[in-house]
Amino acid sequence: WPGLVVGITGSAGKTTTKELVAAAFATSAPTLRTQGNLNNHWGVPLTLLALRPEHQVAIIEMGMNHAGEIAALASIAKPDAAIVTLAGSAHLEHLGSLEAIAAEKASLVHALKPGAPAFINADSPRLVAACAGAKATVTTYGFAAHADVRPRAFEDLGAVGSRLEVDGFPPITLSLVGRHQALNAIGALAIARHYRLDPDKVAAALEAYRPLSGRMEVRTVRGARVLVDCYNANPDSTQAALASLATWSGARRRIAVLGDMLELGPTATALHEDTGACVRDAELWTVGAHAEDYARGARRAGAVVRVFDDKSSLAAALAPELADGVVVLLKGSRGAALEQVLTALGEN
Repeated sequence: WPGLVVGITGSAGKTTTKELVAAAFATSAPTLRTQGNLNNHWGVPLTLLALRPEHQVAIIEMGMNHAGEIAALASIAKPDAAIVTLAGSAHLEHLGSLEAIAAEKASLVHALKPGAPAFINADSPRLVAACAGAKATVTTYGFAAHADVRPRAFEDLGAVGSRLEVDGFPPITLSLVGRHQALNAIGALAIARHYRLDPDKVAAALEAYRPLSGRMEVRTVRGARVLVDCYNANPDSTQAALASLATWSGARRRIAVLGDMLELGPTATALHEDTGACVRDAELWTVGAHAEDYARGARRAGAVVRVFDDKSSLAAALAPELADGVVVLLKGSRGAALEQVLTALGEN
């Protein structure tokens, strides 16, 4: 198959970035993309097997939880370009250190042919360091002042999403909540600009994109705004979601409902505590094996804390508190199944 293959990986944001990049390329050519998060040693081959002669571009998401897996997936997909969204603390249980995670993510960049384009998050210093020495041509993107592609203007619009301006494109209003989601869009704009895709069409495609289920979805439940971000979680994505909650304009009350973050190994206790300490201008309601760890950190930061034995009791306590002006964040790993709180509230 002679088309363009773009590989995408990262500790957080890779699925949304994949969707945005695919939307951008689809404005100019028939584009195949990974469905859902079929991004492992089964999903990548299955995606590639779906290629048809009419496809000109393939956007392939690559995930991992053990060392060496990204290099193996890259040897299958043979990407012509790559985007790496973040090197964070996800999968510490199996990789052992933040430096090892960064090296694993950067292996996608190192797998590219000499001179091939790679786009990496400038706001992730360990990732930038791990990509040093790559033979690919690296372009950085993000909010950092030294990023090659960065917005000249950014505005958080709360429930509406965000607005950003990047050189070479018209102003874009995204239906994506939070600064971290805008970062994913900047990555998509960086590669779109490199491949000289039509700026107006790309801007329109990104504006038309709507978040996937469970990824910073904004729902209205009993008059309250509920940020449903419980598809998955790690310390980086949870802290980003907490930052969005803390700056939510017009809220008279903010509640962070946090469940366990999984696959963190021996560092789990400390990372849950550190993440709890990031609760700002909000109450913490927490459940799960690491609820007390979250609570310890949040109390250290001065937050009001409630710890629940199970999700049903949390939902029962939350239901009468929901009203206009209340904003609730639901965030936890897939295994924490915090969507069950929504179900108990009568939402699905």
